[in-house]
Amino acid sequence: MTALTQVQQVDMPFAIQNLINAYNQEVAEHDDLLSERDELAGQVDRLQRLNAKLQSDIDHQSGEMGWLEVGVKELEEKLEASNVEAQTLRERLSDSERKVSELSKGNKKDSKQSKREANQVKRLKESAKKYQTRSVTLERDLKESDIKRTALAKELTMLVTDYKLMQEKIAKYRITPIYVDDGEALLVLPFTIQTSIGDGKPKEVVTLLHTRKGGVFRQVALNQHNEPNFSTIYKGPHSTFSDKTYQTANKLLDEPSDKVKELAKKWLYKVNVTQKGYMLFEDIDLNASK
Repeated sequence: MTALTQVQQVDMPFAIQNLINAYNQEVAEHDDLLSERDELAGQVDRLQRLNAKLQSDIDHQSGEMGWLEVGVKELEEKLEASNVEAQTLRERLSDSERKVSELSKGNKKDSKQSKREANQVKRLKESAKKYQTRSVTLERDLKESDIKRTALAKELTMLVTDYKLMQEKIAKYRITPIYVDDGEALLVLPFTIQTSIGDGKPKEVVTLLHTRKGGVFRQVALNQHNEPNFSTIYKGPHSTFSDKTYQTANKLLDEPSDKVKELAKKWLYKVNVTQKGYMLFEDIDLNASK
């Protein structure tokens, strides 16, 4: 037996045992993920109910805003008409007062006409006062409507903000697929892991899970070149497995499709680099990857 044969015989059992150990740890982590998924699913369900109520509140407030906008427009039109009418009456009143003054200075024979003009002045004063009062009332109503509209707009803005925050909370607590096709899938893990990428310093990053028809899950994270790294068990800074174990296990697994590689690269870069580890609701939209 040659020395090479002896080395091969020694290395093969070692590699097989390492692979078995890696697989067992994979199964254990997978079971943990399933338990955590069930717990998170309950949280997502509660958040979605709150989300639905927020959406209902937003719809109600939007309806109120629409009704108020119509009411304000009607008030503005009435106020404008009242102001125009009041101005017309003031002009007529001024003209009548001028005529009364002229008749008073003129011939006494025109006393009847002067009396008629005086009565008209009185009526015009009363009408002008009525429209002036109406204009003041309309201006007050319009001011109150503006205050209410501002308050509703502020409340609506707060509701929309709460709605967006709720969507982002759902994104953080949901293990959900972002790609599914012919037995191949990419799933989002709603928590971070610590790994060394880029400058080699430990960082908290968001990762994905990849699986094909075989049912084995591989964790996906960006490497130092911002390329997706598909591992059986992603090697973090505190991993106890050797590089050889990971390399041996990875050789036995199916390669992800080119489409999945590209999608994983874009998604991981967007979330970890562009958004600095912050997931948005749009990041867990299955339709976005189609």
